[in-house]
Amino acid sequence: MSVQHGMELMNQAAKYMDKKTWLGKPNPDLDSARPLYEQAALQFKNAKATDYAVDAHCKVAEIYRKQDALYLSAKQIEAAALILEKDKKPIDAAKLFKQASDQFVMYGSGEKGAEVLEKAARGLEAVNFDEALFYYSESCALYDVEDKPRSGIDTYGRFISFLVRNRRWPQAIETSERLLALNRKLDMRINFNKQALTTVIIVLLSGDSVEARKRLISYEEYPGFYDSQEGQISSELIECFENYDDVRLAEILKNATIRYLDNEIAKASQTLRIPGSGGGARTAAAPIQTFTPQIQQQFAPRPPTNQQPQGNGYISPTSSQHQISPREPVNYMSSARSGSLRGPGGEQQPFLADDAFYPNTASAPAVNPAVADAGYRPSPPRSQPQSRANLVDDDDDLC
Repeated sequence: MSVQHGMELMNQAAKYMDKKTWLGKPNPDLDSARPLYEQAALQFKNAKATDYAVDAHCKVAEIYRKQDALYLSAKQIEAAALILEKDKKPIDAAKLFKQASDQFVMYGSGEKGAEVLEKAARGLEAVNFDEALFYYSESCALYDVEDKPRSGIDTYGRFISFLVRNRRWPQAIETSERLLALNRKLDMRINFNKQALTTVIIVLLSGDSVEARKRLISYEEYPGFYDSQEGQISSELIECFENYDDVRLAEILKNATIRYLDNEIAKASQTLRIPGSGGGARTAAAPIQTFTPQIQQQFAPRPPTNQQPQGNGYISPTSSQHQISPREPVNYMSSARSGSLRGPGGEQQPFLADDAFYPNTASAPAVNPAVADAGYRPSPPRSQPQSRANLVDDDDDLC
């Protein structure tokens, strides 16, 4: 298994190809040369001599073509393309795949030709988008011409995934509709429901909820879709867009029915955003607020200060001047104009408009006209008035 041995086989095959008649006309011995080229291709392939192996396969394909064996000729070209693809030469491989596809079609096997074109498209996905798009489109067109819808379903699915991955929404929607028509033609209800949901998601990804609603209405005419889980999810997704409901959208996208769709569709669905809502499926929930040290310092409790009465005689609740002894009687000397009370030592206390400071009676005292003018109104009496002893012991009312 060496390159040298392969070259020797190529030279022997060339001698058979150069044979001439006694009149000097070319008369190649194709049957003798072909197996030598095939053996040489195997030698080069094992020795990882890519260019020599491709050349040997192409010579074998040429011999088969001269013998009108188009199918076998296309198989040899396909083998050469696979070698180039493995050698990281997708553009050169795509050209050979196209030649093989043409010969498969000439032979009458359009389905095989479409399959080869898809191989070319998949190899070009990460290299040249336009070329990959062309080969995918040609492959799907061949399936349509050959009237082989069942064979083309997988190719259509991969084509849609490719378009969604590259965010080509109009082309993805059109291709998805074609696949829906194939599923309807074959009466594949489960596949139809899944593809209908996929189409709705793609239309919503394009940001057109109105168009998504129109398409959903047309899908509901298909038997069984309206009551299916895919139909319900499709309707709820559109309602979220119509009502700008980000929270509900985030909940629906967690549904297993969406996650079991094609990988690219399921992944793209998690990026759904409602235009104009200011958020999306992932930003629906309000973020948890974290407090920095600066903010924590603003809300930290302040130490008590000996603040002096100002203005209307109000004392800060943190001041020690207004603390009343729970066992010491209080002199309720009201000062309506100043809005304050005076304690036993004559110091001012905060005016507390609460019926807990009323005497143990069933009703509040009459309001002094001067106090009423100042805007004061007594609180209504409690249903069960407390005694004086209980009032003094209640720290909550006194503090």
